[in-house]
Amino acid sequence: MKKRLTMNALNLMPLLTPVLLAILIPAFVPLGLAIEGTAPDKIPGLVFWLKADRGVTQSAGLVSAWADQSTSSNNATQSLSENQPTYISIGLNGKPVVRFTGAPVTMGFNSVTTQTVFVVYKDNGTTDSYGDILGNHLGTADFHGDVASTGKLLCKQYASASVCGKSGFVDGAPTDPADMAVDQSFHIYSFETSAPTSFSNLANNQDQPDRFRKGDYAEIIAFFGALNDKERGAIADYLSDKYAIPLVKPTASKKLSVYADGDSVTIYPNNYTEFYPTDIPCVVTNVAVSGQSQEAMLSRLQTQILANNPDIITISTFLNDMSTEASVLEKNIVSYVSQILAHRNPKTGLPPQLILMTDNLSGQNLNTPWPRPYATQVDTANRVLAVFQRFEGNPNVQIVNNFASFDALGGRGNPDSDALFATLLSDKVHPNIAGYAIIHANLKKPLSYAANRVLSSPKHE
Repeated sequence: MKKRLTMNALNLMPLLTPVLLAILIPAFVPLGLAIEGTAPDKIPGLVFWLKADRGVTQSAGLVSAWADQSTSSNNATQSLSENQPTYISIGLNGKPVVRFTGAPVTMGFNSVTTQTVFVVYKDNGTTDSYGDILGNHLGTADFHGDVASTGKLLCKQYASASVCGKSGFVDGAPTDPADMAVDQSFHIYSFETSAPTSFSNLANNQDQPDRFRKGDYAEIIAFFGALNDKERGAIADYLSDKYAIPLVKPTASKKLSVYADGDSVTIYPNNYTEFYPTDIPCVVTNVAVSGQSQEAMLSRLQTQILANNPDIITISTFLNDMSTEASVLEKNIVSYVSQILAHRNPKTGLPPQLILMTDNLSGQNLNTPWPRPYATQVDTANRVLAVFQRFEGNPNVQIVNNFASFDALGGRGNPDSDALFATLLSDKVHPNIAGYAIIHANLKKPLSYAANRVLSSPKHE
């Protein structure tokens, strides 16, 4: 399943010139966010990386060493031939895998400390009870396996609360780690732990002689800290593309409810909300008001948005708050976000999934004191973004920096930038179709993630 940035606004591309496309495509991804399909070593914090298509030392099919592709050089080894796993040259999408066949087959390495880990793995159906997908020595079993008959990857009773008490994903779909199932198909398993966890071998539980996982490993990737949603999604895309494992896309008999709040950037004709239904099955209610400040948005939040129990809320703001005192703006945004996160949708048990966006850069009179001098836009957008980022670790909140995408086109405040003006209407404030294509592309992946969270909720109707 290939996903390319140029597909995010395919229906709009005939309207854009080749020169403009060359400018726009790199700007489709918000500043600071990972690009789809990013290799693990391009994301900070990589501490461990085994992949079966590189660094495997084998003789007659038995693997004695598996080289760590991160800078840690923490290689997996097994010196005893009777304990060595098997190298399978064509195991998954034409690529090799390393097969662990049960006791006493395992490989060890120095302990890896991590809060984000991905494993591309397939069970062979005869795993021992309590065999670990990521093992450790006696007394430590953060990823403790379950009784084989349950078909579960982890044992909620014995695995670390830092693992089972946080969030996980199977093929991109949010999944409680305690509910992760194994079968005889390859899946992309990923774990976000609430505190640092560790593992030091593959397939064995606590050095026990009868607790071995039996299955095929294609790739293991671990990061020291927690990744944000975009980084995690980029690794999932990389693995999905490499191994042809489709990521879960939302399906629903009922369309999701999306409320789009904001100012005239959200309400204008041809705005990005018109294209929401091309990405997820949804009904969009646009409640934005031209000229609306964050204070005005806050005043309508309970009665016009939360009272309707939306599944997803998007908000785009900052252009009408450039004269708002900093502490007041901060207070209004925090109150807006906090009220949304405190609300519970009775259909899902979740708060509305929230996507916080900065408005685009306005090209109107950038070099004059009024109405929107460039320096004031930068300052306000950065202040708004800084408040947004306080909520970055919350799984119900995602952040999109549209201002950065337009600012890159505008030559960092160049009022004569043809590239910037090619994305704005004649008023040089509001995006035209090409400008909304940028916003739409920035928004597409966060919307898909939010939809998956809603549709994966155990209570979803």
